Amino acid sequence: MEKFIEYLEELVDFERQCSIKFRADNGGVSVIHARLRDINLDEEQAYIKTADGLKINISQLMEVNGRQVQNNC
Repeated sequence: MEKFIEYLEELVDFERQCSIKFRADNGGVSVIHARLRDINLDEEQAYIKTADGLKINISQLMEVNGRQVQNNC
């Protein structure tokens, strides 16, 4: 998971467009295309934030740019 977090940080630094697959709040799976603007790694609220303001909990992430999240629940 640590390498995946480093990858997310790189995407934030370079504001690259990416494909994000995650578990939506309604239980389904969503895929969006967005630029990552921020990453927050607080233990209570670990999330990524897109350029258009969407916050996605890191525990909901399944895949970013085809890279699967390791050790996700």
